[in-house]
Amino acid sequence: MRQKSSKAAICSIPAYCLRGIGCRHILIGGGGGSAKTGVPNQIQLFLLGYDSNFDLQKGIYESSNQMVARLSDVVDTGQSASMNMDCISLSDEPYYGRFLIVAGQDEFCALYETKHFSLSEMDGVVNFDRRFDAPSNLSFHVQELVRIQTDKHPGDDSYQKCVRLFRAGLDCNSPLKMATAGTDAFVRVWSIANVLRNVRTKNSFDRALFESGSVPVLRDVTPELEICTKSTSVDDLDVSPSGDVLATVLPDQTVLWDLSAFGKRLAEIPTRENGSEKALSNKFKVRSLRFANLSKNGTEINFVTAHNQRIRTSNEISFLCLWLFERQKGNCRMVGTKVAFKETVSCLELSECGRFSAVGSMGGSVALFDTLSLSPLSVLRQTHCSFVTALSFLPQRSCDVKDLGHIGETISHNLPSKRCFLPGICADFRCALVSVSVDRTIQVHQFPFPTQSSFSAFLFRLSILTSVLYVLLWTLFA
Repeated sequence: MRQKSSKAAICSIPAYCLRGIGCRHILIGGGGGSAKTGVPNQIQLFLLGYDSNFDLQKGIYESSNQMVARLSDVVDTGQSASMNMDCISLSDEPYYGRFLIVAGQDEFCALYETKHFSLSEMDGVVNFDRRFDAPSNLSFHVQELVRIQTDKHPGDDSYQKCVRLFRAGLDCNSPLKMATAGTDAFVRVWSIANVLRNVRTKNSFDRALFESGSVPVLRDVTPELEICTKSTSVDDLDVSPSGDVLATVLPDQTVLWDLSAFGKRLAEIPTRENGSEKALSNKFKVRSLRFANLSKNGTEINFVTAHNQRIRTSNEISFLCLWLFERQKGNCRMVGTKVAFKETVSCLELSECGRFSAVGSMGGSVALFDTLSLSPLSVLRQTHCSFVTALSFLPQRSCDVKDLGHIGETISHNLPSKRCFLPGICADFRCALVSVSVDRTIQVHQFPFPTQSSFSAFLFRLSILTSVLYVLLWTLFA
């Protein structure tokens, strides 16, 4: 069984960021920016499913195994395109449909909240014939809460480059926080509770950017923690599953920080001028970093980095590296490294379990790797016409069905308090991945479980081999 890749939908906007929300929806942000090109700036919500059409009056039903994405809601973001995004559940019971969405728009970070599920009558943006009546799409009721100025770089080139939502602990009830960084080279950690408290008390609002005046802008909110990286900018960041270690990707170095000790510097990824690891030489730089949920104890933290050439050449090459940070020793060492592409990496994403790593390239390729061994599982060459802007893994289980399919009391930082055994929309596959690009296509890549030879096939091959050996021996000694 080979991997399946399908064009699930075509966006009406260039897509720059992607996040999964719930068990069957994805969020896509992008647009034309502040330039008056006629391309709107939006956050689009898509419902993933299979291409099923039915007519209740005629009793006609058709279904296929083609994965499609139907547009179920659109959020207008004004004159700013969303360039980075994150999403997290506000409740340990996902069937309530309450999520927090954050999106970087220029020097601001916009916060949105979904109150509950709803039904949408919007037509899906899909390249398939609609011969039957399409049902209403399951959607969310999205409300914009506030915009916060998170980057204060002087001049017109101030913008937020990365954002992460996380909880300060493994419990679903742990305090919710947000880490932002951008062109001013500061990492700011915000308490979501304090931000929302500022909204409710209506402090220091600037409504000049909004015609309706209904959404406040907070310019002078004090973050809970501010880290000066002493660099020119922060290109990427991520937070460990336990919520106490933050990693920053800077132009000249990659640093780990201790959030539980007021942003204390923990370690730096080593570089080697004459070592055997080519990815650590000064000819390469870290493009992106993601923590892997692999270690069972809090003293060892794994993460994956993607490395690109500092100066692009005709012989392009990029690497993936797996790292282990030993907190007690304060030591950061490489576990393994492999070639990712003969191309330049554009984005990196890890599955929630941490076992799979996905990489997108500037040439439009998508590759899946085993995180522990960094061995390539599948490579889809130039599946997009242009560079891949974002990737997102789809969940294997459906956690949003109340009172059905829940066992145990296992608690995770962003999963429900009870483990779910109901299959997800891609449960027939080992894992499933969504990719977006500036070519405006949404693609779903489904990777099958490894096939094993049956016992009968083994006996058949054994009989063939035995027959061949018998003929050879009979020919030689007859």
